[in-house]
Amino acid sequence: MNSSPRQFATTQWTLIWQASQKDLPAGTAALEELVCRYWQPLYSFARGRGLSPQDAEDATQEFLHRISQGEFLAAANPAHGRFRHFLLVAWERFLVDDYRRRMSQKRGGGLRLLQVDFSQAEENWLHLNHSHKADDVFAAHWAMNLVHHAQERLRQFLGLERSKLFDVLGPYLSKPMDSVTYKELGVKLGMSPAAVRVAMHRMRAKFAAIVRECILETLDDPADMDAEIAALIAAWPKDELPMDSSGFSS
Repeated sequence: MNSSPRQFATTQWTLIWQASQKDLPAGTAALEELVCRYWQPLYSFARGRGLSPQDAEDATQEFLHRISQGEFLAAANPAHGRFRHFLLVAWERFLVDDYRRRMSQKRGGGLRLLQVDFSQAEENWLHLNHSHKADDVFAAHWAMNLVHHAQERLRQFLGLERSKLFDVLGPYLSKPMDSVTYKELGVKLGMSPAAVRVAMHRMRAKFAAIVRECILETLDDPADMDAEIAALIAAWPKDELPMDSSGFSS
């Protein structure tokens, strides 16, 4: 393969390249991270386009497998725009131009690359589907997965010593504290309300920085940050607890 990592300016583009390098130690880890981050939005989009649960699962498996084979590297150019847009366009083309032509020859016999719970993916899709378009469901799952990934990074940053702090305060990183007080949280943590308030402020600030870091990894131009944040906020499911710009503030 003639591609080199110097072609890719940001982490997500590099991840695509690394995932195709099966002979490199980083290749397997990159593919696992790619799968972890993006299988749910891909599956939901396929379901929204009319594929059955089994066909959507098979398609997602096959698409990510083919990414690992380097089939989409020619189009994976950060100069072409945001990573989210690249992945969605590649996925649409895959479903239309390739997968459906072969579906009748390969029903139910798809590759099993992903160690993920597709039954949960189906529940998540049904929860968001309603009257939403496939593109909107993809964007909603993209936004939620990004926030979830940022939460996991924050958990790792805090480490085992502060795991209880994360367990108690973590649910309120991107949700309002309408039904709980700092005093109540302090009882759980053995801290004063004032100390909990300070801890929450610091944790939210760190969380916001990590979210922005995750977003930046999907952009070629950092100047697109505000526009991407606005798109993610707009994509956030309206029937979920609100995500506002405070969750992305630096």
